[in-house]
Amino acid sequence: MFRTATKLMRSKIALLQCKRLYAEAARPETEDEARQYYGRGFGRMMTPDDEFAEMTKPKLFRFSTDSSYTALTKGSDQWLAIDDYEESKQVPVYYLLYNPLTVPCDVAVPHVVGERSSDELVTGCRVVPARHMHRLLASQENGTSPTYGQVHDHLGSPFDQNPHRGGWSLEHFVADLLLQCKTGRVMDIRDDRSLYQVFYRRTAPIQAAISITIDAPAGFEWDVEPTPEQ
Repeated sequence: MFRTATKLMRSKIALLQCKRLYAEAARPETEDEARQYYGRGFGRMMTPDDEFAEMTKPKLFRFSTDSSYTALTKGSDQWLAIDDYEESKQVPVYYLLYNPLTVPCDVAVPHVVGERSSDELVTGCRVVPARHMHRLLASQENGTSPTYGQVHDHLGSPFDQNPHRGGWSLEHFVADLLLQCKTGRVMDIRDDRSLYQVFYRRTAPIQAAISITIDAPAGFEWDVEPTPEQ
């Protein structure tokens, strides 16, 4: 979550849901695998030598336009919850997409000590409004995940030309849109039911949460109202 705050306790809020691009042939862990792994506690660190050797041997991860954001699936509980939240609370939600520096690319793991990537930053982290992403898959079956190629080529305006193909860069989203009051929503954080639900009414655990607060200049004041999306 990014928040720009004034001393009057008014904030400009943007909620980001993070998703990463999966390499070809890679897949997210199943619920059973997650329970077995995380339910073992510190015991999972004591792997047999043969399993440890398999885990640490060199592997090549290949990213292409056919690679997908596999944990982002149409019709999932999270997908439906985001749609409902945006509609009922009028608070925009965005996907923060984790990508390699450039696509296509190959990444060898583990990295060699001191090795530096020769790729320039072309892609990297990208931010896409949830409604754009959901509209992209409107005609697809439930369970479908978007590929990098789809996100890069078919999101529509304002993502149909460089440098915004595939989404806004994270720095553009924060510096040029959020801080310039061109995206997000202005709220009074002392008495806003939408924010109260986000922070205090969750019914499921969250793996990781980051909140970034940027103080607005002294004397700066916003009107508390939804902000039209660019």
